[in-house]
Amino acid sequence: MEKTEKKNITTFHDTIKSMEELYEKKNADYGDSITKNLKEYKQAFPSYLFRLKEKVDRCLSIYDKGNVEVKDEKLEDTLLDIANYAVILTTYIKNKEK
Repeated sequence: MEKTEKKNITTFHDTIKSMEELYEKKNADYGDSITKNLKEYKQAFPSYLFRLKEKVDRCLSIYDKGNVEVKDEKLEDTLLDIANYAVILTTYIKNKEK
């Protein structure tokens, strides 16, 4: 395995760990509101897909500008949010099918 490939794999695992930590922190703060809303409201699934689109648009804006006025708004954080939303929605679908 090449040095770059090994570094990418390590970074990938570190990123997954960051996603998990972010998910746990947000669940501690907000509860499992996404799953609750998905179960309760028929239109929740399309609305979460729309939220994913908004986050993608935000990433494009941050990327195009190179920086943003809001200090805590980082491209990496928004990308992790997108990944977490996708995993949460996937988990909901898998658990719903069982």
